[in-house]
Amino acid sequence: MGNPKLLRKKLVAVLKAAICGFLLSEGLILLDQMAYVVWRHGHNEYVHDLGLQQLFYLSLGEPFLSPNIGQELPLLREKNPDCRIVISTNGIILNNDSKREAALSASHLLFSIAGTNNEMLKKYEHHGNFDKAYGNMRALADYRNARGLSTPLIEWKYLLFNWNDRRKTIADAIELAKIAGVDFISFWPTHNPFYGLSYRYRLGMLNHVGVKCWKGRELDLRSGRGPSFEAPGSNLKDPEKDQAPRSKMQRGTTIPSSITR
Repeated sequence: MGNPKLLRKKLVAVLKAAICGFLLSEGLILLDQMAYVVWRHGHNEYVHDLGLQQLFYLSLGEPFLSPNIGQELPLLREKNPDCRIVISTNGIILNNDSKREAALSASHLLFSIAGTNNEMLKKYEHHGNFDKAYGNMRALADYRNARGLSTPLIEWKYLLFNWNDRRKTIADAIELAKIAGVDFISFWPTHNPFYGLSYRYRLGMLNHVGVKCWKGRELDLRSGRGPSFEAPGSNLKDPEKDQAPRSKMQRGTTIPSSITR
């Protein structure tokens, strides 16, 4: 396997290149594909030796594209039981039980889905698919809950643009998040593309949604704290369960096919 001391130096160099402003001394790491040398060389114990407190898979490609994700995440969790592992995914390929089982090793998963239908989503993510992403997010929540687990926390990361930030659309997203069984929905203002800037958010027109935080606005669905408004209109039921409606949505809401899968 080579000289362990040399491999350790190479690993530290890779991690330092990946942190992008985070400090090793603070136990915060932003991990990219290069850092998988940890597993490829059989030296995953080095991650433990570094004493990482938090590990983030963010903005560096889709984690679930890795063919080894089913081994990587459980092994990382096994060697670092107290490390907070946060993963951001578009949700498209988190689409089978093997990947869902791997995802259970995370502490927090964010599904980046920018809208409530394909038309909205494709304005930002041209090759995205709302029905697949939403369906996979819901399937992971069901998979976790069926095992009686409370982690990973599952969050809908809703990127805000001026084409998906209307009052009715935000209300629809919150309702869909409740139906999916996720723990949080958060609304993130962006500057890219510049022409998509959410002026409604900038003007404070979404201040009634959840609470302000570093992300933008966040709604904790576990606590039962709903938004400070309910959009008028017809009742929406979860088609999988013959239950009373959870809240109200405006007429004309298009429910994605993934809800009735």
